[in-house]
This record gives sequence, structure tokens and C-alpha cells, in this order.
Amino acid sequence: MEKKISYILDLRGKNELKNYIRYNNSYDEEIKDNYVINIPLEPEMNINIPYQQLYKTYLEDFCNEFKLIFEKYFLNSPKNRLIIHCEGGKDRTGVVIALLLDLLSIERDLIIEDYLLSYSDTKRNNIEAFFNTLDNEYGGAENYLTSYCKLSKETKNAIKEVLVKN
Repeated sequence: MEKKISYILDLRGKNELKNYIRYNNSYDEEIKDNYVINIPLEPEMNINIPYQQLYKTYLEDFCNEFKLIFEKYFLNSPKNRLIIHCEGGKDRTGVVIALLLDLLSIERDLIIEDYLLSYSDTKRNNIEAFFNTLDNEYGGAENYLTSYCKLSKETKNAIKEVLVKN
């Protein structure tokens, strides 16, 4: 079976993309036209706030985007393989992947260890604070995705089925 990438989910916002294109060569046109899907997770706030508050803001402000990612991309990942990234790969991408792994019942210690591998300046207390917020304010990943992002139980179960080998 060929393992071809179908999508590249780029979580950067419009302002970041403008700066990135100005200072670097972004994707070439063929990749951009055929693979890149921009799902901006760019909070409308000062980005110099503590990471714990930034991660909480992602949970508060991006339910629709999370729902889209889970319904359209994670659910179909066996046939539509994807890459997901933002600028550094630890904050927005880290939150999305932590939500997915938590939904899949991966042990938190493993999720945290994976997060810590994502970028040189990651801090354990940032992802731990994210999980504290997720648990204490939203009742965990499954409840957050159901109650706040309106992801159906059927979709969550299907994601679990396709991504976890029994």
C-alpha cells in the first residue's frame, strides 16, 4: 500500500503567513495548490501572554476549527494521510495533537513526553497546565469535543476505531 500524503494542515494565521512569505520561500505553488489546507488558529490577543493562557484561549476560541480537523481530517486519516503544523509545532499543533491523543486514551505521561520532543523551548508545566484546564474547565478531551465543539459521539467513536488498532 502506498503511503502518500493527502493534506498538509497549516494552522498559521494570515499575519504569520504574510511574514513567512516575506522572509522565506513558503511552499512551492504545486504543493500549495494541491496539498495545503490553511486552518488558522490565530488568537486575537497579545501573543506575549503566558503559554498557559494561550493554550486556554485555543480551547475557548477554536471549537469550530477543532471540529473541522477532527471530522474532516482525523476521521479520514487512514485514506487521507496528513501532516499538521504551525510555526514552531508546539503550541497550536501541540494542543491539537494532545486533544487527539487524549481522546484516544493515550497515557498522559506519553502525551507530555511527545509534546516535550516537539520544540527546543517546550516546558512541561505548559502542557500540564493545558491538561488541568481541559480537565477542570471542560471535563477532559472527550467532553470538550462533544459539549463545546459539538463533535458527535459517532464521529469520536469512528476516529478511535480508525486510529487505534485493537
